[in-house]
Amino acid sequence: MSISSIIKRFGELRILVIGDIMLDRYVWGRVMKISPEAPVPVLKVLGENLLPGGAANVGSNLRSLGASVEICGVVGKDYEGERLLEILEEIRIDSKNIIIDSKRPTTIKTRLIAGTQQIVRMDREETSPISDELKVRLMEVITKLVEEYLPHGIIISDYAKGVIREDLSGEIIRLAKSEGIFVAVDPKGKDFAKYSGANVITPNQREAEEVCGFSIEGDITLKKAIEILMEKTHADCVLITRGKQGISFCVRGDAVKTISSDAREVFDVTGAGDTVVSVSTLSYILSKSWEDSVRIANRAAGIVVGRVGTATVTQADLIEHFEDSRYLFGGKILSKET
Repeated sequence: MSISSIIKRFGELRILVIGDIMLDRYVWGRVMKISPEAPVPVLKVLGENLLPGGAANVGSNLRSLGASVEICGVVGKDYEGERLLEILEEIRIDSKNIIIDSKRPTTIKTRLIAGTQQIVRMDREETSPISDELKVRLMEVITKLVEEYLPHGIIISDYAKGVIREDLSGEIIRLAKSEGIFVAVDPKGKDFAKYSGANVITPNQREAEEVCGFSIEGDITLKKAIEILMEKTHADCVLITRGKQGISFCVRGDAVKTISSDAREVFDVTGAGDTVVSVSTLSYILSKSWEDSVRIANRAAGIVVGRVGTATVTQADLIEHFEDSRYLFGGKILSKET
């Protein structure tokens, strides 16, 4: 199956997203002076917007790629929670499976941006684990969705905000495996054992280093880190996003491979991991090829980091790249056969 044909079939898939649902608030402006009150820039606000973040951004990425999406998680009984549910409905993601909890605030990340430069981020959040009652309610919703929605894949988007408890993660993965459903995890924290049994985990390099306890500085440490992560999670594939160095991945029993970064310019890395887990999941379910899936995800990440704010990518964005003759032939200098 060609890469373009894989992308064109994204709309055939149904994906269930479970995790920490957040609201991303962007305040845009320009800096003209330094405050006389303290050595800090004064941002003249020109506008602001609200976007889905965390697991909600994973859902947004999947929708922009054409897939059908159901999302499960928890928001607070507050203005931010109401706006987040409205935003999800606007992008055609049903919010009926999101639990509203009056005891927890909706997680909101506010970013102040001067031009294209983020100058500060403010977080309002509650990171303690959700209650036993909420966990039971959430698992009931997930079980019903698996039975009725029949997803092709489940993405666990863990931002360490308390929803993905160890027991919940284990129950989700066991349920999915019993039904033959593909499971991808975008992990957080140092306890990757709670994702044991997932088909793929997609940490960034810093997250992988925190779990392994050493820096990834070359092929030897990269290979060692992937071996440790595979041992902890028993995943079929470990995929590490590495910024400018691209994406490194390893399928159990095979050698480590790296796809070089495809980013032309980097303005904002916000949400790049959400894009990678979304695109690689859709691509692998359709193609069963990790190499093709990582290539497509790498291109998608290259697009979103070139845009300011929590961005998404479309099928058209990806197809335009992969059908471009300059990409297919790798530049002006061609082989004798070509």
